[in-house]
Amino acid sequence: MSLHHIEQTEKLLLGSLQTFSTQFKFLKETEEELNTKKEKLETIEKSLQEREQTLIQHSLNINGGNSTKNIIPYECQQNDIVKLNIGGTEFSTTRQTLTIDKTAIFNTLLKSDNNTAVYFLDRDPKYFPLILNHLRRNNIAIQLSEMSRGELSEFIQEVLFYSISSILRILPTKGLKLLHDEFHVILEGLKINAFEFDPKYINNTNLVLSKDCKRIKKVKGSNDWQSGALGTIGCYRYKIKLINSCHNLMVGFMSTSRFEPSTPNNRSGWFVCIQTGKIYSAEDPPLGSNYTTLFNGNNYPGSTVEAIYDDYANTISFKINGKDCGVAFKNVSVYNGDIRPAFDICYLETEFEFVD
Repeated sequence: MSLHHIEQTEKLLLGSLQTFSTQFKFLKETEEELNTKKEKLETIEKSLQEREQTLIQHSLNINGGNSTKNIIPYECQQNDIVKLNIGGTEFSTTRQTLTIDKTAIFNTLLKSDNNTAVYFLDRDPKYFPLILNHLRRNNIAIQLSEMSRGELSEFIQEVLFYSISSILRILPTKGLKLLHDEFHVILEGLKINAFEFDPKYINNTNLVLSKDCKRIKKVKGSNDWQSGALGTIGCYRYKIKLINSCHNLMVGFMSTSRFEPSTPNNRSGWFVCIQTGKIYSAEDPPLGSNYTTLFNGNNYPGSTVEAIYDDYANTISFKINGKDCGVAFKNVSVYNGDIRPAFDICYLETEFEFVD
């Protein structure tokens, strides 16, 4: 081999060595960069975990420690997670949620096959999120009250398919009428066609009723709460319109068995005073507890007061002129559905009526 060839080979080897050195340096820098990014990702992951724990603890503090009731430990309860395909839209929830209403079709569906990966139901998924929210013990009464007649009809059709009777109990008045008139369904113990006063349960000495039993007026007695009246049993949601001298009226619910027509009933049921916005009950909260200021100045003739008993959440709430005052009573205990619209009437000439 000539000296020239040796020099050329040496140059090629040196070039290759330089290229390898450059590539090695690039790989080293890349490795260091990847390690740096890995450390950053680990730091971010740790920060997210800490924030998640903070949010969970914050939720616990807000909800009195009950916010974890919907959290399912991933490792130990995967068999309890259920996937539904409703008309092409998938939902994930738990067996406990789907079977909480004992009349729902899910009780039968989930018993028939415990190994099904996804349950397909050929229904419109439009209202299923609202139905599922109800089964998750969320209050859907406001959304229902804001629905049009057409939307309520579609919603009721789905509820009847899934056979969830607890939703039917919280339908607004127009929904109950649809249930009766369009679907020919009458809930046991619930008079759909008319919300009215029960002539057997009023102070007949001091109070007079209209012929249709929708309007009541105090015509005798002193200015005290010793003139009581009850409405039709099973009316879980009703609305009244104030006509005259109603600013010291007690509005609420109570059971038939505890009613006394000639003595104050505010220690026997669940009432709000529409003059002060304070609430009264034999149970918690204490008598005369502050509830809302929305009633102040809104108890004039023509105003409407709505009372809602949610037998699924065991709560009672009120509205004044369509404005939601929130939950007034929790953990309401009612025996065998015995609950009625109830009123303690104070002033002479007080007059009001049920409205749709």
